[in-house]
Amino acid sequence: MESGGINVPNGDVFWCDMRLNPAELKVIGAIELDAEESYSAVARRLGLRASRVQRILSRLTEQRILLGRIAVIDVARLGYIECGLSLATVYRSPDQRARMLNFLMQNARVSWLAQAGGTKDLLLNLVVRNPVEVVEFLNRLTAEFPTCLKGKSFYQRTFRVRLARGMFGQRGQNHKSYKFYQGIDTVAVDDTDRIILKTISKHIHISFRDLAALCAIPLSTVLRRIEVLKKEKVLLGFGTRIDVAQLGYQQFRILIELRTISKSIKQRVLQLCERYQFVKVFAECLGTWDYEIEIDTKDPSEISVFVSRLYDECSEEIGSVVTLPIFTIEKHTSFPVFQES
Repeated sequence: MESGGINVPNGDVFWCDMRLNPAELKVIGAIELDAEESYSAVARRLGLRASRVQRILSRLTEQRILLGRIAVIDVARLGYIECGLSLATVYRSPDQRARMLNFLMQNARVSWLAQAGGTKDLLLNLVVRNPVEVVEFLNRLTAEFPTCLKGKSFYQRTFRVRLARGMFGQRGQNHKSYKFYQGIDTVAVDDTDRIILKTISKHIHISFRDLAALCAIPLSTVLRRIEVLKKEKVLLGFGTRIDVAQLGYQQFRILIELRTISKSIKQRVLQLCERYQFVKVFAECLGTWDYEIEIDTKDPSEISVFVSRLYDECSEEIGSVVTLPIFTIEKHTSFPVFQES
């Protein structure tokens, strides 16, 4: 693995391109959305020695390219609604911006927060139990920072698919993907389940034994509960959080507004996303935007090519497309941490 170039805008390190060899790419691809296998199982699947897989994972973890194992949780199964919120903001001072970021970081309903460019400079994911909580969140945000908000767009995700990143190997039948649906039947969980889900969401690099210790729950109970949560499709699996910026990739979010909506359009756009290896998420939405697409690429010109293909496929249906580059991800948790009433 070699160190590559460093892009430094305004004096801050933006990305460091770490070039990976083919074996390292294969290992990352194998664990990106399936991080439950042992070293030997991954090695057998890839045709590598277990000792080599272990060395690769240790080295990439030390380099902070691999940030830890993450739980893939479908919060809709628990009755929650996942929403996207993009904000255009203006500040009187750097201190005011820092205070707003801290407010959002500390807010339990914000599960994901990023600083972005383009027409909206803050992107959020909200996890709420009903739409009223979104209004309450916006009211509180406006009360705390009455002069900072200059625009917003809001949308609720009704369907989302997380694809394997093609940069780590061509997608195929053996590559895992995760699908999330809003409006499906919900599952009742108790306090023990919630403690386990909250802890594995907060501590991304944790063994099941350490998880049991942090939860103060016997290991046998933790393992049994996790299997039940998987069976109920609350816990879809475990993946690996990857710092793609260190590999030279810029993240983008594409928001699409349609003139008309149909299952045919959704299918065409989803198939296009599946063909382009740099697309990692497709979401169908209700609100300001109809579709949301997440992309990781080293070459921003690929975005223009992809958007052109979107227009080629759905020229009569697409109303507008907005592309937002993501600069830094400030917060990421997969389970809401606010108290249940």
